[in-house]
Amino acid sequence: MSTRTLRWLPIVALMVEFAEAPPAAAGGIPIFSDGFNTGDSCAWNLGPSSCLGPGFQIDTPEVLIGPGEEITYCYYFETPNTEAIAVKRWALTLGSVAHDVTLYATYDGAQNPTPRQPDGTLTASDCGFEDTAATGTIANWLYAGHDAFAELVLPADDGAGSPLAVEVPAGAPMFLEMHFINSTGATIANTVRLDAEALAIGTAYTETASYFTYNTSLSIPAGSGGHSATQTCPVPPGVEFWFLTTRTHGHASLATVRDGLGSLVQSPDWEHPAIQLFPPPTAYTFSASGMTYECVYNNPGPTTITSGNDPQTDENCVG
Repeated sequence: MSTRTLRWLPIVALMVEFAEAPPAAAGGIPIFSDGFNTGDSCAWNLGPSSCLGPGFQIDTPEVLIGPGEEITYCYYFETPNTEAIAVKRWALTLGSVAHDVTLYATYDGAQNPTPRQPDGTLTASDCGFEDTAATGTIANWLYAGHDAFAELVLPADDGAGSPLAVEVPAGAPMFLEMHFINSTGATIANTVRLDAEALAIGTAYTETASYFTYNTSLSIPAGSGGHSATQTCPVPPGVEFWFLTTRTHGHASLATVRDGLGSLVQSPDWEHPAIQLFPPPTAYTFSASGMTYECVYNNPGPTTITSGNDPQTDENCVG
């Protein structure tokens, strides 16, 4: 088996040397740990000669969002690339009433790309990160947008002259989680567009991937304010991070990622999560203390809030 060096992952990203998919740390899930280590990237001369392509574009079907309606839809698709590509830029065009949109890739428990729903499925049921339909799949976070137009351009230099890229296999199963809020008095039609721009054919690159920490044990008491939920995940030695951010829903007043006592990123606004960049060659390496992520919530309602997919009734705490 050929071993490839992974560096500079995006999104509380993790760069590491792994011959196999990296182990999940307690409370954390390695995202896009793709298992492609037999090689499909041109940089290692292990894949087909045309293994890189120009990328792809996905337009979701139109949905009608009623006056005052808040709802989340998921659109499941398989990427149209016929060979593996190396994505250097993600972009999301949300439309007028899409509040936030998150892109996931789906896998089975062995990290093999596996559809959660058939290609082209658009549904508001069982929609989100958690596999509430018990399909046996894992949703791996790739990118999220919180504005009418949002993009993530990966660093063009890993510190040694090669660009960073996210490897996407041919026909990769993914879905867009689309949270709509229509504050107007009229029904509005909305679509979402995803653009994935890939490196040119034959370009050598350094692979990057995401590390996603998710608190599954949230329990925010009814009538509470300033309720804190904190967890720490050990980070494998030598991992380097170039992008840190957080994810919560509307009950959160603050989300933080720390290394020991030192704060690396703080998000006081759940609608516009803060982003902290450590562009190569200044990527960040966590200490032996690991990655601590903490969220503070206010719950004025009559029922306990737990972790889940629904942004109206559930909460998330994510690094």
